[in-house]
Amino acid sequence: MNLPSHAQFTEQIGTTFQISFAEDTTTDAELIEVSELKARSMQESFSVYFRTQGEVSEQAIYRLTHSVLGELELFLVPVAHGDLGIRYEAVFSRMTA
Repeated sequence: MNLPSHAQFTEQIGTTFQISFAEDTTTDAELIEVSELKARSMQESFSVYFRTQGEVSEQAIYRLTHSVLGELELFLVPVAHGDLGIRYEAVFSRMTA
């Protein structure tokens, strides 16, 4: 599975993804932030942050669907919970050529 690049995620800030936290249900999640791209000689890394409403789900691999980026499986970690909802983080670390 090819995952989107830093630039591709950045283009989608403010758009809605659907996350399958439970088998037959999806939850809307807004992509609210993409961290700065950190590039080293043979590696690049960045994080993406989603905001949802409802119950906090534990960290795990979840299926996400997006109208432009398609279907993804990401390891999401809940990192904040407050009045604005629940914030989840997915971290990307890739080897570069």
